[in-house]
Amino acid sequence: MTKPYVDFNWAIAGSADTPQEQVVNTIVSKLIQLCELSVAAEEMPDIMRQILTCQSCLHNLKSHIGEADFTHYFYLADVELEKLDGLLETGESEQGNDPECY
Repeated sequence: MTKPYVDFNWAIAGSADTPQEQVVNTIVSKLIQLCELSVAAEEMPDIMRQILTCQSCLHNLKSHIGEADFTHYFYLADVELEKLDGLLETGESEQGNDPECY
């Protein structure tokens, strides 16, 4: 099984006490993991769609570091990463859910 995307490091990144540099490093790490996963999931359209949604959310989140609405964007990215974890765990499609981060 692949490493879950909503992990301890991710949880720390969402804390208000976390230094901005650590938040950036965590986001970049997640983006790298998603790029690596996209190579393996090339023939899996549901997972690829969720990867793209997660990447979009993470890029949006990165642009809001240090701002008052960071928590909102972190929540959106967290939800999408959890969906990806669920897809990877079950291999099932979660159709009908529109991405919220585009």
